[in-house]
Amino acid sequence: MPRPRPLPLAKKLLFAAVPLVVVLLVLTVGLRALERAGLVSTVRDGDRVLYLTPDYLRVIQTPDGERVQLMDAQYPEVVQASMAQPKPQDVFRIVVVGGSFIRGEHYRGADEGLGGYGSIPAWMQALLDHRYPSQRFEVINAGGSAQSSYAVRDSVDALLQVEPDLVLVASGANEGSAPPTAYNQALHSWVLYRAMKKGLLGEIPVEERPMLQPQDLGAEELLGRYRDNLKLIARAGHNAQVPMAWVALPVNLLGYGRRFELGQGSETWRAGQQLCSQARYGEALERIAQGQDTVEAMVSSAACLMEAGEHELAAEILGAAIELDPRGTARPSFNDQVRRIAATRYAPLVDLEAELNALAPHGLAGDLYFWDHLHLTSEGYLWAARQVVETLGDAGLLPTGAGEPLEDPSLEQLLEENGWVELHAQMVAVGR
Repeated sequence: MPRPRPLPLAKKLLFAAVPLVVVLLVLTVGLRALERAGLVSTVRDGDRVLYLTPDYLRVIQTPDGERVQLMDAQYPEVVQASMAQPKPQDVFRIVVVGGSFIRGEHYRGADEGLGGYGSIPAWMQALLDHRYPSQRFEVINAGGSAQSSYAVRDSVDALLQVEPDLVLVASGANEGSAPPTAYNQALHSWVLYRAMKKGLLGEIPVEERPMLQPQDLGAEELLGRYRDNLKLIARAGHNAQVPMAWVALPVNLLGYGRRFELGQGSETWRAGQQLCSQARYGEALERIAQGQDTVEAMVSSAACLMEAGEHELAAEILGAAIELDPRGTARPSFNDQVRRIAATRYAPLVDLEAELNALAPHGLAGDLYFWDHLHLTSEGYLWAARQVVETLGDAGLLPTGAGEPLEDPSLEQLLEENGWVELHAQMVAVGR
């Protein structure tokens, strides 16, 4: 009996690969179904800032019809917003995107939801409801803590599916680290890869996660990538025929300098400040210039110049220091890119940096409205929301009825109308 001929190597590999492919396909389909049903999550918490999660927009059925839930970028159990799909014809839907400056989670526990108070979108909703009573506005808070312009770009692509009438973009304080490569993004879109990664690597403990965006790239490369992302966001809105408005973030000049003071500074810092306190400004600046830390020397020089009454020069130096080491503070140069994209697209610009500098003594923002290095107090966010609503109205982007808009309401009116009196008092009591 003749012996059977051995199979060619190619066929052996094919027969071995087919069962493996089938197993991987079954696992992929099964995991995807379980994840869509909300029974499992394959996304590591540490990856939620880098990648748009598969459940970012979740469609659910309710007795009133289909709704889209916007899930929090870092807390998957939190429904950040919910909206009807398709959008009712009489609703004017505004989607606001950005980082924690927009989300405003520092007013409530981030894992407890937004509570409808304190953020720019919340104040916008209250202002629009009061000033345009004949209209139905729906302001969607799509801000996500620590989201860079890459994440904001991806979220805009997704959110254009919910039929917004207007998108407000306020991004730029979380730039710094290199984004995931296209290869990593493709792998991360595969549910089985996410599950294996989560199972093998586990979660990064919360206390070990960096609070500020790491500065992995040079300033010029960062600025170029940020500019490219703004252009892609603008192009997405143009292609979808959805108007966009842009926000230049406020820059906390004084708060940035005080963060160095909290750390006591170096010996050179202390010596320079002592000379400055004695009004020996020239000697102080010479002593400070001998320091080894460039940014610390700049901040210390600015503090001394403010003592000497040279506020304009101090503001320039603080702005330059922020460019070198932002520490989560919005960079002035990034705001310049926002201004350029708004100008080239003939889009409305809400210039919070310029407006707040104009209000601040000597043009040094920091004491008015800021809660920390970037975020505003609740009343500061109300001020910002007023600038947004006014700008959108002046640009003719808001629907109006006869006699509208009505007069701008007071803080007390808005608190009473929205049931926020007690909550606001609690926030003010703790400096927020």
